[in-house]
Amino acid sequence: MRETDRDRQREATRRRLYEESIAEIAREGLEAASVDRITKAAGTSRTAYYFHFPHKESVIEMLNQRLGNEVSAALGELPAEAGFDDALKAANAVIVRFFGEGRLLASAAATVWLSTRPVDRARALLIARVLRDHRVVPLDAEELVDRLLIMQWMTVLGWSVGQHESLAESLTVLIELMLHGVRRPSARAPGAPTPHQPPRAPAARRVFTTSRTVKQMGEALHA
Repeated sequence: MRETDRDRQREATRRRLYEESIAEIAREGLEAASVDRITKAAGTSRTAYYFHFPHKESVIEMLNQRLGNEVSAALGELPAEAGFDDALKAANAVIVRFFGEGRLLASAAATVWLSTRPVDRARALLIARVLRDHRVVPLDAEELVDRLLIMQWMTVLGWSVGQHESLAESLTVLIELMLHGVRRPSARAPGAPTPHQPPRAPAARRVFTTSRTVKQMGEALHA
């Protein structure tokens, strides 16, 4: 079917409304974002806004789709032999770059994702990566990835409200928790030098995802 001038005009209006909505939400947050300000900046009407986006969350759902596409592209570029940890690092790098310092936008994105939990290609690629990684304890791959994604978005949400100073560092902690569980330093007197530890051969890393570990992950990330 040929694209008409009306189709092109409608798509241009949708794009303007989307861009102005994202800018407004990034400045004001999702709840405080004003449809009137958005439509004024886009040079259109409230009727046009609600034609394209039934509610403000629809804009964020579209934003999250864009993020999912970028994560999928990064995962698709990984070599076949890359492990689950490599996939997590690639996904986290995209998330950090995508949100930059936009905490209000990240808060809106995390809130909408956690309330809807969409199934997308990025999730499927992570599940496939789990199934190919022999270091991962053979649990249900879908359950593992779903728990990971929830914790990933909870970390984004925590950063967006100021619980974590650095999103990149917090997501790195999440990888460590997924791969090794919670690590506790050995007890020693305050100020005492760390005892010398002879070098040890690196052990194969495994992923533990029992309900107890997931609870510990949440407690550690919000400590």
